Order: sequence, then C-alpha cells, then structure tokens
Amino acid sequence: MNNKTLMVALFGPDGSGKSATADLLEEKLLERDLQVYRYHWRPRALPSLKKDYTTLSFNDPSGLKTRSYFVSFACYLYFFLDFLVACTFTLKKRAENNSIIIYERYYFDVLIHPERYKLRKIDWLGSLLSHLLPKPSLTYVFSGSPEIIHSRKPELSICEIRRQLSLFKSEIPKYTQVCMLDIEINSAAQLASSIAKEISER
Repeated sequence: MNNKTLMVALFGPDGSGKSATADLLEEKLLERDLQVYRYHWRPRALPSLKKDYTTLSFNDPSGLKTRSYFVSFACYLYFFLDFLVACTFTLKKRAENNSIIIYERYYFDVLIHPERYKLRKIDWLGSLLSHLLPKPSLTYVFSGSPEIIHSRKPELSICEIRRQLSLFKSEIPKYTQVCMLDIEINSAAQLASSIAKEISER
C-alpha cells in the first residue's frame, strides 16, 4: 500500500457482524503501523443534531419518532454535507499518510433504513445525494441467513432483515462497486483478514 488514504465501508443489517469484523480489521491494520479512523455511519464533521445522540436506541429504530417531510428533507442535506465535508477535508489532510477510514455504514444507508435516522423515506433525494458523494475505496456488504442474523440481534424481525438484505444487494451497487461477504461460511476473523489483504494490495 502506497502513501494514501483508503475509505472502507461496511454494510449489513444489525447482527451481520460489521462491528466484530471492524474491530479485528482495526487491530490488523494497527499492527502494520497504519493510522485507522472509525465511524459508525456519520463522521460528525458537522455538529450532531442532538446532544445525547449516543444514548439513542438505534438497535430498535421502530421506537424512534420519524421527523416530518420537510425536516427529513433538511436532514438528508445536512447528513450529506457532513459526509462531504469529512471526505473533502479530512481525506486531504490525511492523504500524505497511510490512513484507513472505516465506516460501519455510509451515507447510502439512508436508502436502506431511513427510519433508523428518524427520516421520512425520500428515495429520489437520497439517491441523488448518494451519487454526488465520493465513493468508498472498498465497499463490503455482509450477507447471510436472516434467521442466523436474527438470532444474534432479535430487535429486527426476520422479515425486516430479509428486506434489508435484499435492498443492500440491489441498491448499494448503484453507487459503488461492492464485494459480498458470506457470514455463514466465514468468521469475523476470516473476513477481517480478507479485507486487510485487499487493503494491502491497493
């Protein structure tokens, strides 16, 4: 890997193993003396819209109150600007170093589960803004049996997990090249090793 900054995005329903894989991936990258920056969806280059965002129950988005259409519209734009500012300025600042930015989710996630972010579904806007954002260097979608994922994180129903898996497979490739990861035949350690290897080959 030459001196540059790579952006890695991980997608998948809750319980698909994103965080476990990201933890192991971070360890492997740090062992190689790479600088690693991790974000859970938003980079928060712009201030949070809610001071106590860390206490929100994102594991059960059905319990979150959805914003109005107009407020949601503004939030789509605000979240887009947050990613854009982070990509434009943060990546430039770190371009001289071997840095890896890991996103557990990325802006594209508003197209999959807007309720998670208390947003009304405005597909045309989310799609337009997704096309305008810089693309991750590497994008992975975690896929597997809805029943297995549900057993790990029962907050989401099997039907909802199946719906999200279908959207991840159909929507994310519209905006960036995607590598599918099968969580049924690969452990988090194996997935982390595979991603780390691909990073080293860049």
